[in-house]
Amino acid sequence: MSRQEVKINKLIWLHIDQVTEEDTRYLQNRFRFHLLDLKDCLGTTQRPKVDFYPRYAFFVFHFPYYDEQQQRIRIHELMVFAGRQYLVTVTNEPLPTLRKYWNSFVSKSKRAVSYDPLKNNSGYLLYKILDVMYRQYLPIIDSTGELVTDLEDKVYTQQDRETVFRLAVARRQVLTIRRILEPQVLIVGRLVAAKYTFFSKDLEVYFDDVHDYLEKALITVDAYKDTIEGLHETNQSLLTQRTNDTIKTLTVISVALLPLTVITGYYGMNVVGLPFATHDSGLWIITILLVGLFLGIIGIARRQRLM
Repeated sequence: MSRQEVKINKLIWLHIDQVTEEDTRYLQNRFRFHLLDLKDCLGTTQRPKVDFYPRYAFFVFHFPYYDEQQQRIRIHELMVFAGRQYLVTVTNEPLPTLRKYWNSFVSKSKRAVSYDPLKNNSGYLLYKILDVMYRQYLPIIDSTGELVTDLEDKVYTQQDRETVFRLAVARRQVLTIRRILEPQVLIVGRLVAAKYTFFSKDLEVYFDDVHDYLEKALITVDAYKDTIEGLHETNQSLLTQRTNDTIKTLTVISVALLPLTVITGYYGMNVVGLPFATHDSGLWIITILLVGLFLGIIGIARRQRLM
């Protein structure tokens, strides 16, 4: 069992790690939550959402984190039931940041804490959890910004497979963060506008602070997305130009070799009367003439900027 509960004054925080069917039955019997919400807790990754009921609100939040093993950004999911004097948090896997905040909350509960109608409110506890969880991805956004800045330099100096691969990785990373953040802005925006009796009326400014933070993060990620799209197009143009230059060079060389092929073809037919065919140094003379002809054509092409 992974149920843990802590209480400060009248406020109860119940946390469930790696929820099971037995846990959902316990929540149904104790809090009478809607069966569909409990079903969402047991399912695979849900869409971020918020459902308001007369007695409580149900939330599904997503938080990005960097998976070192797979070297990509993944999603931590948190389900929250918020009532007048309780907050229930449910996860399908351990969330280290939430666990750290839980420990600090537990240590606080062991001290004599005076009752505060704002801070002993489930809405304020929800705000603190969101504030802690959302700010954990700031290093992810910073590292993405460093990656984009590094790629801006690499695109103009190294048009190679590694640069193309790193652009693809950065693009996937930015799109993943954006896909996570965009719904969160809408959900927290609904919290700012929500007028429910089980939340303190003074909480609007707190949720608005989280909302502003999310909006700024989303704007930053959108800027990264536009930059990467531009770098991708620039890199493709530079690669295309390099390919065209290579093809142009090979074409000029082929054209320069064409007269040599024709001339050597005549000499290969043993036709009588060809210049220098019977000369003692004919081979060397013809070779020098052919090399001179080849270099002459290459020189003309270079003057014409065809190479």
